[in-house]
Amino acid sequence: MKKFLSKNWKTILIIIAGIFIVLNIVNKCIAPHTLVGEYAKYGPDVEASDFNINADKIINEVKESAPAGIPNNIFRIAVIFAVGLLVVAIISDISNKKPAPKKK
Repeated sequence: MKKFLSKNWKTILIIIAGIFIVLNIVNKCIAPHTLVGEYAKYGPDVEASDFNINADKIINEVKESAPAGIPNNIFRIAVIFAVGLLVVAIISDISNKKPAPKKK
């Protein structure tokens, strides 16, 4: 089992992500489609909302869902480390693909 996981960990993560994407698509298809009715009723007038991304707010929301007792600094470092690890895995996967050998 350990050998299987060490060889196929990327494929397993891709399959898990694919399952979540399929579930999301199914939920989008099942959801009631009321946008057309609302558009016909209220018209195309749309006001721009304030688009402010506050990283502290996002981290605090995630921390509230995490177990209690974790200091702020350690939690922020853990979130940054997890995102960095994900980026490194993606970059290493892209850079490890070898081109097909040339035919003579």
